Amino acid sequence: MGTLQVSHGQPEPARQRAFHAFPPQCELELPAARQTVIAAAAALCAQSPRRTEQADWMRTPESHPGRVLAEAVRADRDWPPFPRAMRDGYALRAAEAAAAGKPLPCVGQVRAGALARALPPGVCLEIMTGAPVPAGADTVVMIERTWRGEDGIHFDAPPRRGDNIALPGNESAAGAVVAAAGRRLTPAVTAVLAQAGCLAPVVFAAPRVAIIATGDELTPPEQTPGPAQIRNSNGPMLAALARSVGAEVVYIAHVADDAAALRAAIADACAGAEAVICSGGASVGAHDLLKPVLDSLGAQLHFDAVAMRPGHPQIFARLGNQLLFGLPGNPLGALLGFLLLARPALDVLAGFDAAALSSPFITAEMDFGYHGKALPLVAFRPVRYAAAGAGTPHFKARLQEIPYRGSADVAAAAAADAWLMIPPGITELAAGSLVTVLATGVTA
Repeated sequence: MGTLQVSHGQPEPARQRAFHAFPPQCELELPAARQTVIAAAAALCAQSPRRTEQADWMRTPESHPGRVLAEAVRADRDWPPFPRAMRDGYALRAAEAAAAGKPLPCVGQVRAGALARALPPGVCLEIMTGAPVPAGADTVVMIERTWRGEDGIHFDAPPRRGDNIALPGNESAAGAVVAAAGRRLTPAVTAVLAQAGCLAPVVFAAPRVAIIATGDELTPPEQTPGPAQIRNSNGPMLAALARSVGAEVVYIAHVADDAAALRAAIADACAGAEAVICSGGASVGAHDLLKPVLDSLGAQLHFDAVAMRPGHPQIFARLGNQLLFGLPGNPLGALLGFLLLARPALDVLAGFDAAALSSPFITAEMDFGYHGKALPLVAFRPVRYAAAGAGTPHFKARLQEIPYRGSADVAAAAAADAWLMIPPGITELAAGSLVTVLATGVTA
C-alpha cells in the first residue's frame, strides 16, 4: 500500500523546527486516509481469515450486540406459513357478497393462533389480524369498511378477491435467505432469527481492541485532579465507542509521557488485540512520543497527519498483524479520529465487506449561519439535528447550532448528534444552505 509524501516547502524557522521534534512525514486528505485504513484492514483479513463463532443470542444477548453474520440465515418454512389475515375484519367469498348485494350473516370468529373451520356458503366470519384465513374464503374486508346491522354485516363497497390476505410464502419461501451474511445483528435481524428458529447463528468474532491513553497530565476519572491535571476522558470515551460498534475491549491502560512505558504498553496491547488505539502523543511536540516509539518497534507507518480539524495529528500504522491508531489528545480530535478512521477499520475486522461500507456522510440543511476563517483543510463543528416540517410532506432534517469552544469542549460533543463538515477555504455558510454532515449514528 502506497503512502503520499507531502513536501513542506521552504525550511521552517528555527523556533518552529525546535518545537516540531517529530514533524509530519505523510499527510493525507481525509478520503485517502479512510481508504488507506479500510484497505489495510481488508488486507489483514485476507491474510488471516476472520474467526467465527455461534452467537447464543437468547441466553447471552448482552454478549452479541453489533456482531456480523458470517453465514446467511434461511427461512425454516414459508413466511407466512398459512394464508394470513392482514387486517381485523371479515373473511368471506368476494363473489358471494357482490352477487347478493346484501349483508352476509356472521357465523363465528377466527382468532390469531387458532385454526378455523371451513367457511360455509353465503356467510362470513369475523377474523383478527394474523389469524389463518379459513378455507373457502378469498378476501378479508377490513372492519373500517363495514357496519353491522340486525340482518348481518354490510359492506361499503363490493369486496375484491385477494384483498388483505398474505398468501403462504408471500414474504419468504422456505429455504430463502432472510438475513444475508454480512448483516449486523440489529434488533430487526434478531427478530428474523427468532422467526426462523435460528438460535445459534454463525457470526464473526468481535474484533479485539486495546485502548491506551497517554499523558502526564491525566488522572483516573475517580480521582481528584491536581492543579495542573485533568481527568482521563479519552480512555473511557474510546472504549465506549469501540464497544458501540461491536468490538471487544481487551486492554485499557493509561501511560505517562515516557517512551519505555509507552513501548511496553503497546507491546502488551498487541499480544491480545487486533487494533490498538492510542490517544495523545500523536502530534509534533518534544513529548509526543508515539511516532518514534512505533518506529522503534518496526511499525509500518501509513500516515501521521490528516487534513482535518479538529484532529490534524492522526497516526495510522501496522505492526505485524495489528493495526495501530494514534489519535490526538484533544477529546474532539480523538472522537472524530475514531469515527472517521478507526471505525471503518473495525467494521472490516468485524466482518463487513470493505467494498460495501456505507458512507457516514449525509446532506442536511443549516438552521443557522456560519462565519469563520478560511482553513486549508476540512473542518468539523458539532451540531444538533432539528426536525422541520414534521407531519407534512416537506419533512427534512435541519442543523441547529450549539455552543462550541474548541477541540477540548467535551460538553459540546455531548450535546451534539452530528458534525457539520466545512470544506477547505469556506468562510461563510448561509442559513438554509445544504451541507455535508457526519452522522454519528450511521451504521456500516
